[in-house]
Amino acid sequence: MSGTRVRVVNGSGECIAWNIRAADTFFSRLAGLAWSVKRQAFVLTPCRAVHTFGTFYSLDIVFLDRDGVIRRSCFGVRPFRCVICRNAITTLEFPEGTVREEFLAVGERLLLLPDDQPPEMTKRNPFFWRNSPHRVTMSP
Repeated sequence: MSGTRVRVVNGSGECIAWNIRAADTFFSRLAGLAWSVKRQAFVLTPCRAVHTFGTFYSLDIVFLDRDGVIRRSCFGVRPFRCVICRNAITTLEFPEGTVREEFLAVGERLLLLPDDQPPEMTKRNPFFWRNSPHRVTMSP
């Protein structure tokens, strides 16, 4: 699934981020955004800790548990730092300021969907894909 593109949908069915690259192999997670000058977003699965060694810009980092609930949000994490959340299974990395902070509050439930799914399906039933094999987060 490495290289797959996903989007993030909140509990009310609003798409808050799209075209996010999935990194689910050891090396793709290890590299992440390091040494990349291209400002892009990543979803790392499984992941409980993030380093910003080798990044050239600050990141907004969101840790999700296995149900997609935000356990920790860190905004403006500067290069050469480490951030950890022991309860996390999935981590989202965004360039700083890409997603508004009110969409990333602790306790908010997010859903990761394939980027090619029609938006109207998401709007009608935001949890349609909850048990889908295309879901990026790990199942319990």
